[in-house]
Amino acid sequence: EKTKEETKTEKSEDDSSRDDSDQSENEDDNTESEAKPGTKEPNLEAVDNPSEMIENCYIRLSGLPWKSTENEIAQFLVDCNIVGNVVIIQNERGKPSGDAVVKLMGKSDLEKALKCHKKYLHERFIEIEEIKSDTYNKPM
Repeated sequence: EKTKEETKTEKSEDDSSRDDSDQSENEDDNTESEAKPGTKEPNLEAVDNPSEMIENCYIRLSGLPWKSTENEIAQFLVDCNIVGNVVIIQNERGKPSGDAVVKLMGKSDLEKALKCHKKYLHERFIEIEEIKSDTYNKPM
């Protein structure tokens, strides 16, 4: 049989091992709660709308020769990243009006496009101005 002393020792070892396991569970809880504030999650507050990360710009070209094609206009806008198609605006009879609108990838493309202002295409100088997206999206 075990003496009272041995029983006490075993009991205290059991308690201390329970305390250790409780303590390790608490440590796990603490490390999880400590890890959460320190984790690097994307800052969603900084960008309300992810599509705004790339800021498209829009331009209108005026004074275009009626025979200008979408491809010629795209080539005229040297080194510009065009999103989608060049849209040649047509008059009420369905003929080219001499204007076109273009969606550009970003501000650097806008700056490049504006350098083409008053340059010539088919012996006509072309005016280029920045426009708002709602003008670009307006039904024609």
